[in-house]
Amino acid sequence: MTNSDGRDRDTEDLLHQIVLCGPDCCDVSAVHWTLEDRLARNDELKTSSAQPQKPRKGRTMKFIAMNRFKVRKGSEADFEQVWLNREVHLDKVPGFMSFHLLRGPERDDHILYSSHTIWASEDAFSAWTRSEAFRAAHRDAGGNKPLYDGHPEFEGFTVLQEIGQ
Repeated sequence: MTNSDGRDRDTEDLLHQIVLCGPDCCDVSAVHWTLEDRLARNDELKTSSAQPQKPRKGRTMKFIAMNRFKVRKGSEADFEQVWLNREVHLDKVPGFMSFHLLRGPERDDHILYSSHTIWASEDAFSAWTRSEAFRAAHRDAGGNKPLYDGHPEFEGFTVLQEIGQ
């Protein structure tokens, strides 16, 4: 994918991650290979018709982690405030790319919400779930149980294709 100025966005994301993360968390030879591969792919895309990207062997695929919450009617504002006013720990975690809090359809007894995170890989997401930052982020989660029905439903997805930004 390229930005409006023609630069390869995946390469920029990787470079940004290296700058944030530092050399201690990266295998420099793997980073060099990945950058070379992405630059070559960028050149290929410029000269070929726009075809869907196919995963290449050895390439790390992005991972999307979602938790669905069935928020009880009348608890929407409280649920949203919990999320909007929480201490954020994700932005310091290697491999984290973005977070979205989504409000979905209204049902008879609840409103569907989803937390949606994008990770550089499933391994990065798994490392987050074992981190101190994860424990800190979920420390008070049990206190919010009265706001929703049942347990949050986790869904994890490997990104097979990405078009656009």
